[in-house]
Amino acid sequence: MAKSNSFFQILTKKPWTAALAIGIVLAASYMGMITSYQPTSPTKEPWQTSEEIVVLTRNAPSIFYYDKDGIRRGFEYELASIFVKEHLGRRPKFRVLHSTSEVLDALTRKEGDFAAAGLTKLISRESKILFGPSYASVEQQVICREKMGIKRVEDLIGKEVVVVSQSSYAEQLSRLSKKLPGLDFKIASHKNTEDILSEVFLGKIDCTITDSHIFELLRSDYPDLKRVLTLGQSGFLAFAAPKDRSGLIKEMNQWFESFSKTSRFQGLKDQYFSHTESFDYYDIMVFRKRVKQRLPRYLPLIKEASLASGFSKRLLAAVSYQESHWNPKSKSPTGVRGFMMLTLPTAQSLGVKNRLNAKESMLAGAKFLRQLYERLPDYLNHEDRVHFALTAYNMGYSHLTDARKLCISLGYNPNTWLGLQKVLPLLSKKKYYQKLRFGFARGYEALSYVQRIKSYRSILENHWPTPPTAEEMALEPPTAQDSSH
Repeated sequence: MAKSNSFFQILTKKPWTAALAIGIVLAASYMGMITSYQPTSPTKEPWQTSEEIVVLTRNAPSIFYYDKDGIRRGFEYELASIFVKEHLGRRPKFRVLHSTSEVLDALTRKEGDFAAAGLTKLISRESKILFGPSYASVEQQVICREKMGIKRVEDLIGKEVVVVSQSSYAEQLSRLSKKLPGLDFKIASHKNTEDILSEVFLGKIDCTITDSHIFELLRSDYPDLKRVLTLGQSGFLAFAAPKDRSGLIKEMNQWFESFSKTSRFQGLKDQYFSHTESFDYYDIMVFRKRVKQRLPRYLPLIKEASLASGFSKRLLAAVSYQESHWNPKSKSPTGVRGFMMLTLPTAQSLGVKNRLNAKESMLAGAKFLRQLYERLPDYLNHEDRVHFALTAYNMGYSHLTDARKLCISLGYNPNTWLGLQKVLPLLSKKKYYQKLRFGFARGYEALSYVQRIKSYRSILENHWPTPPTAEEMALEPPTAQDSSH
C-alpha cells in the first residue's frame, strides 16, 4: 500500500513546497481574520442622536426669565440658545430648576445635556461634572444692610450670614471659618440667592454672599443693601455637563473659541451687565432739582400725552421720570430705550419708528399705559387700577395676572393695591413662583417702581415747575385726577 505523505513530511523533504504551503496557510488565516473582524463604532453620546438638546437652567435675572412682554430673556439663556441652534443645529429645550443644588444634582443624575445656570468652576465640582469654557469672571461679594458697619471679614463674627447650599459661597465661608473659629454661617437648602437677598433687605438676616453680577442686576430692587466686602480671587462662570458628555464639551469649546471674539458676544455682555447708572438715581433731592431743570422743556409733550390718554400730567411726568429721568436718549442694559423706556416689540406694536424721539416715545408710552389700564376690570377703584397698570408696565401683564391669582390663593383681595403689594415680593420666591404660570418675576422692583412714582407724583403737587393755568386744569379728566396717598 502506497504511503501517504503527511503535511509534516512534505515540509521536511521539499523545502520549496514547504514554503509555498506555509504561504497558503498564512494567507488563508489572514483572510479569515479579515472576514471575521467587524470594526466597533464609537459609542455615541445621548445628545448626538436627538433633535432636542435639554438645557438645565435656573429662573433668575442673569440666567433665564420672562420679560414684561412675555419674551424669554437672560444672558445664559441667549448664549445657550445660540450654541444649540447655530452651532449644533438642534432645538434647545430648557428645563427650569430652582436652585444651584438642584441643577448640580440633576447634572449628576444625567437629566440634561448641559446646564446654563450661573455655575462657578470649582475643583470640588470637577469630580462629578464637566465644565465648558469660562464666559464671565465674577467676584464673591458680601452683601449687608447699609448700617451694619462691616469693613473686614472679622466683622462678620457674630452676624447671621446665610448662603445657598452647594454654592461657591458656602465653600469660601467654610475655608474662612477654619481661620476664624468664631465665624459662623447657615446653609439655606431650599432657597436661591435672590430669596436670601430679599431676606437681608427685609432685615430677617444680617448678610449673605453673592456673585458681583447678580448684585449689579438686583441692586435697584434692594436700595438699602450695600456691598461691604469682596472675598478672595475672581471666579469663573461656565456651562457644565454630565460626565458622559465629553464630546459635547469639546463642541462647546470649539464654538466658544471663535464666538467669544465676535462683537455679538460683546453685545450680549453689554446688554445684560453694562451698568452706568449711579445709585442716587432715585434720590428725591435729585428729582426736585430735575423738576426745575429738565421738566419744563418736556411739559408740552406731557400735556399732549395727557390729553390723548386721559391720565393726569403729574402722573405721566412721574412715570416718565421714573423711566428715563426725562432723558430721551436713555437706554437700559436690557435694551429698553427712550423717554418712556419702551421695549422694541411694544414700540413696534404702537407704531413707533424711533424710540429715541421724545414725542413718539411719550405719546406711545402713555397710550400703552392706557391699554393696560383698559385691560383691567372696570369694577376696580380708579387709583388701584392705575397702580395695577403701572405694575404691568414694569413687569408685564402676564406677571400681574399671576400676582392677582396668588392674592386669591393667599387670602388677599386681588382687586386692591393693598392686596397686590403684599404678594408682589413673593413673585421672586421659589416657594411661590414655581407654582405660577409665568414663573419668576422681579416683584420687589415692580413694587418699588409704583411706590417711587407715587412719591414723585406727590412731590409734583407742590413743585410743578409752572403754575397750571385754568385752561390746563380743565384738561385734567375727573376720572384721572391725582390723589394723595
